[in-house]
Amino acid sequence: MLSPLRTVAILAFATSFTTATFAVEPLAPQPRGDSHVTRIWLSQASLDARRVTISWESTTAEDSVVELNATSEPSNGTTHIARNEKTKHHAVEVTPPVEHGPWYYRVGGSEKLSPWIKARGVDVDEYRAVVVGDIGYAKRPWTAAVKSVDPHLVLTAGDNVAQLHAGGKPAAPGDVSSFQRLIDQGPELFEAVPFLPVLGNHDREIRPRGPRPPAEPVYDVAATAFRKYFALPGNERHWHHDVPEFGVRFVAVDLNHTQDFGTTWQTCGDFGPDSEQLLWYRDTMTKSTQPYVITIYNEKHSTVRSLAKGAWWPHVLQSSAVVTGFGYFAERSEHEGVPCFNTSLSGKGDKYPDPKSAVLQSEDSFLLLTFRKQEPARAELRSLDGEVIDRVVLSARRRAPRQDEEEGKRVVTQPLVLREGGTAEKPAVFDGAGMVIDLGIDVTDHAWRRNGDVWYSNAKLLGREPIGAGQIAGLFVDDIPLSIPRDVATELQHPDRKTKCYFPPEALQPGQMGYADDGAFYFRWPEGKKPAEARIIAPPAAGTNGVSIQCSHITVRNITCKYAANDGFNIHGAYVGIRLENVRALSNADEGISAHDDVQMEVDGAEIAWNGSAAGGVADVDRCTTSYRNCRVHDNLGAAFYFSGKSHRVADTTIWRQPRDFSVSPHSHFEQARITRQ
Repeated sequence: MLSPLRTVAILAFATSFTTATFAVEPLAPQPRGDSHVTRIWLSQASLDARRVTISWESTTAEDSVVELNATSEPSNGTTHIARNEKTKHHAVEVTPPVEHGPWYYRVGGSEKLSPWIKARGVDVDEYRAVVVGDIGYAKRPWTAAVKSVDPHLVLTAGDNVAQLHAGGKPAAPGDVSSFQRLIDQGPELFEAVPFLPVLGNHDREIRPRGPRPPAEPVYDVAATAFRKYFALPGNERHWHHDVPEFGVRFVAVDLNHTQDFGTTWQTCGDFGPDSEQLLWYRDTMTKSTQPYVITIYNEKHSTVRSLAKGAWWPHVLQSSAVVTGFGYFAERSEHEGVPCFNTSLSGKGDKYPDPKSAVLQSEDSFLLLTFRKQEPARAELRSLDGEVIDRVVLSARRRAPRQDEEEGKRVVTQPLVLREGGTAEKPAVFDGAGMVIDLGIDVTDHAWRRNGDVWYSNAKLLGREPIGAGQIAGLFVDDIPLSIPRDVATELQHPDRKTKCYFPPEALQPGQMGYADDGAFYFRWPEGKKPAEARIIAPPAAGTNGVSIQCSHITVRNITCKYAANDGFNIHGAYVGIRLENVRALSNADEGISAHDDVQMEVDGAEIAWNGSAAGGVADVDRCTTSYRNCRVHDNLGAAFYFSGKSHRVADTTIWRQPRDFSVSPHSHFEQARITRQ
């Protein structure tokens, strides 16, 4: 993170940042073997820590093919994965062929594959993660020093590149050339070890900053190029990554240059008291089942302590360690027993110590985090020359247990996307083993205004625009979805506001909500819920599903999805051979389960309840073919089952507390057998 004055000085002094930093000039990497493959790098975008995303570029647009093996020699055990979409930027998620130790892969298109490449893999007893800061301002090569500690994961603390623009000309928001040069700095590292970069302001600087805020935005707040290039968890601006085997969660937060918020220098998203990011962070920290949590951002620790009138810091202090790449020095400060690190590959800049600084040195550095089973974790600040600058033992985080944890369930707070299927003879299997995907954002502590049993938000909640009335729920009180009734009579007078006409507060029934003209909303408390005892839960960003299945021939079992903004389980496309077993879809804003297009799916064992769709707890449409058996369906706002696809069957199923059991289109073939009603 470069201060405004220092940025201006460098811009005035140099025509290019490459004169002041170690840089890799734009390359045209040579294809690997007889393939068209050039750059290759690994990441981990899945909730499942066992999964690895292999990304690569090709000189021609071609399909994406990956082969995996436990050794570098071809064998009958080789796994072959192929995607038919033609592209030059490839990303395929895989499960390594071995649980522990190195493994091998090769990539390409059609019959032209790269040579076999060795991936580092994960060890049995120890897990090492490295955090680097300010790659964009490194003064010398750094990847060899990081590789020398043999990490299993490399993360960053922001400012991965110096800028996106070049030669004083603005860059297109989607221009990824700066990130290509980043990968060129260490092919041997990036091809072997998953890389999870965290955002800094320079990673979205599309035009020179200048001495004062210009008329046009300097930064692409959406981080279009960054998110286009790297496959990361969550929304890729803030995310978390769990390694349950070693009891650690890494949490990336989009905080940088917060003092410029609201100007054309703004770089990060909203971080205010009611911002979606803060509420997501609070929820992510609260729900973590891992004993160690590492928070990473690109802002000064002292600034974060005062953000949103101090609302961030109590949640930050739930971390085992906090890391930033804001300053150009190596530092550890201590706050209520939590070590807060600053690390930078450009570590010989101005030093401005934290008020509680314990270690402060001018050294190019990185942070090594080591986790061993049955032993305390430790953190080491290391110089690029191999010196240990500082070493501390990390404490397990302070948190209260959640009910889900007491029941032995693994709770995750990011959506699950499944893209790798099997064959009709050997379907792929994703077993969540009791996983709970809980996407809800707890807004109970929002500054609500009350008038009897009608509650009003203070302006737009989470900064969100109003949701269209009539189809989905906009909020939950505990498990109960709050519907948004559609004022059709007013719409007839205002056809330009279709689905945007809401009933006033006095006209709402219990469990309904609406929006005021300024985007604030109001709701009437549902019956049977006491405000002093209930939580108020907002779903995540619009359109978010709990589980999205984007492949054929896969069995998904033992997963619960809660509080998705769209469907709990969503399947679009022409995928066949899909089977859901022992799943629960609870309190999602739209359907619990929904199949579209030409999907062919079987569901055996499901609870589908408290979903907010006006159609049904299940809604299967278009030309799909689906069957359900051994299900329990109750308390959904719409029908238990809504069918308008090609063919549907429901058997051995219990339905209760539903406004109607089945809603079936005349053109759909439908069968039911052995339906029990309570």
